[in-house]
Amino acid sequence: MASPTDVKFTCYVGNLESDTDEKDLENAFSQFGDVMDSKVIYERDDEDYYDYDYDYDSDSMTIRKVYGFVSFKDEKSMKDAIKGMNGKKLGLKTINVQESHSSRRSRRPVGRAGSKRV
Repeated sequence: MASPTDVKFTCYVGNLESDTDEKDLENAFSQFGDVMDSKVIYERDDEDYYDYDYDYDSDSMTIRKVYGFVSFKDEKSMKDAIKGMNGKKLGLKTINVQESHSSRRSRRPVGRAGSKRV
């Protein structure tokens, strides 16, 4: 079970530009509270990417999708960031921001409803 200090309040940030990095996310979202962590995920569109014998040039691969996660110290900051950034432009693209699934799971009550301890 996660203690309250282990819980991060995390936003999913979708539709990022391909040159977005963690510092860009941190700078954009820090206006809403203390950013604990930021991460950018680049999904590549290359069939040979997972072939370990293939010597690929990462600059020549097409990036299919870029999204990220921003974690805050408290829930209010996360909710303010969602409200303040969803539908806004970051660079040239309009981003979508919502609460991440992992953030919801980490705060879910532990135990099963209706169970009794004997």
